[in-house]
Amino acid sequence: MRCGECCRRSANRRVCGFRHVLDHPELRELFCRYEVPADSAKRSGIKAGFWAIGLGFSALAVAASELLVTHPVSNKPAATLEDWLGIALAVISGLFGLSSFLIGSIGVLFAGRKREWLYCRLMAERIRQFHFQTLVLRLPQILTSLKDDAAKSAFLSERRLWLESFKMGLIGKLDSAFSSIIREEEEIDPWLHDGAQKTKSMAVPESKGLESIFDAYRELRILHQLGYTNYKLHDDHRVFSVMPRRQLVVLSQAVFTCIVLLVIMDVGVLAGTLFPNSMFAGFHSSKPLWSSYGSRLQH
Repeated sequence: MRCGECCRRSANRRVCGFRHVLDHPELRELFCRYEVPADSAKRSGIKAGFWAIGLGFSALAVAASELLVTHPVSNKPAATLEDWLGIALAVISGLFGLSSFLIGSIGVLFAGRKREWLYCRLMAERIRQFHFQTLVLRLPQILTSLKDDAAKSAFLSERRLWLESFKMGLIGKLDSAFSSIIREEEEIDPWLHDGAQKTKSMAVPESKGLESIFDAYRELRILHQLGYTNYKLHDDHRVFSVMPRRQLVVLSQAVFTCIVLLVIMDVGVLAGTLFPNSMFAGFHSSKPLWSSYGSRLQH
């Protein structure tokens, strides 16, 4: 639906006989009205999620570091510098924790924001679905529009009526449409054109134009969607990635790193037990925090 001008001109050259069918400016404008805010909300939500997790991890890390720094390593009382350092680390840990909570609540978990993104995403996909259903359900009208300019103008006028009917069924009613979709017990009608059941039973005469229409549908709907799916499943080798497979790899590596750190902490606890007056004595206090964080990350 949304592509660059060069891409659109290239597609029009390949289907010059019925470019009026594939190019639908009003529908494309409506699509961008919902696609752009949906993509923006998704990107901001992902960024907020990364910040919330990073700040939450930093809060626990600083809290554990505070115990290591302020824990006395001998029978002598802690130095004044260590006291001030402990206070500073406690404040930093608290600020990180509070920032993580606020970002997570406002940027990720806020119900209204999430609902808005879901509704925009639903509308954008319904518009895309409506566009390609036109090529399937309106084949008789499309073939008729190929005859001359008058037939083409009649088709465009009729298409405006289809679009208005589609808009009346969804705009301002996305909440109810979304609720009906997520109800598993209800059967969903996939057709977005009025009179779809009647239109499906109509006989389509043989025509040379059918092959070009089917080729366009295959390229723009099926092959394009397959290409997009393959793109989303590829590994872009970035640490902060939106690709699902890359996210799985990064999270798996993070969990493995936490397990290694927990093993190191266990070794430190053992060393602190054997040598209570050594620098490893602080591991007694810091291990529970790291163990708690590591177990939550694994779940």
